[in-house]
Amino acid sequence: MGINTSVAALLTRAREEGTSFAATATIGRQSLTVPNAELVALARRLGVADPDWSSFAPDGYSEDFFRLFFGAQTVTSFDASPYQNVGVVHDFNQPLPACHHGSCDAVFDGGSMEHIFDVRQVLSNYMLLPKVGGSVFISTTANNLCGHGFYQFSVEFFYRVFCAANGYEIEKVCLIETPFHGVERSGQQKVYLAADPPTVGKRTVIVTDKPVSIYVHARRVADVPLFATPPHQSDYASRWDTFAADAGTADGKPSEAEAPARDAAGFTYISAWDAWWRSRLQRRKNSLRNRKWFTPLVP
Repeated sequence: MGINTSVAALLTRAREEGTSFAATATIGRQSLTVPNAELVALARRLGVADPDWSSFAPDGYSEDFFRLFFGAQTVTSFDASPYQNVGVVHDFNQPLPACHHGSCDAVFDGGSMEHIFDVRQVLSNYMLLPKVGGSVFISTTANNLCGHGFYQFSVEFFYRVFCAANGYEIEKVCLIETPFHGVERSGQQKVYLAADPPTVGKRTVIVTDKPVSIYVHARRVADVPLFATPPHQSDYASRWDTFAADAGTADGKPSEAEAPARDAAGFTYISAWDAWWRSRLQRRKNSLRNRKWFTPLVP
């Protein structure tokens, strides 16, 4: 993956809203897969000169993009191997050396974390890289990209990770739908602003037939110990809080309302008719057309 058209536009919006990219760190050397016509339009949005295409990003990587479009003075790449001529060789499965803590204004991962096994360590490293006031940007796999890397990630996951307890606040979480698995080269990309599940009172589960990526922009607001309390999924945390407040039943067991229903026949599957009808409802409720959960966004 890397910087495709939608991600470039979302980064441009972040720049317009005041995000600094003066010292930028990239996780891996990120490819730039945006047609020149789209780059010209973004340059004009930002009031910068059109690139000299004969010398702009000749190796296909994104350093020139960050420098020309966003005013980056330094762009430092990190990777586990020097094979792409990175600036710093470091395996993000391992703790980031302290010399890099707070060393940049913006961290950009355009598709690396899904390939790295130790997700908690990866996120800790990302979150330690920017100074307070700096930003972390992540674009990674969300749905129908199983096998692209080790993992696919949910909206809930990033809202719970980039929280006040970890010294962060979310600026945007978006889902990007593309028609093909070749996300970088897919046109007709659709972007949706994704709500935080507690705000809609339900899990934002998506069922799609096209690849979906997730884009996250989080800002560091405080220097605090990371993951002192591990994140919990919001609906479970809410149930636990309610149970603690009510102190359960007198014998400490869940109330009847909380216990799973089971009739005299035991467990049974739903009927074929119900299955057909529920499938139709599921495709509507759990699609990106659900405006309670997902709002179309023109980045």
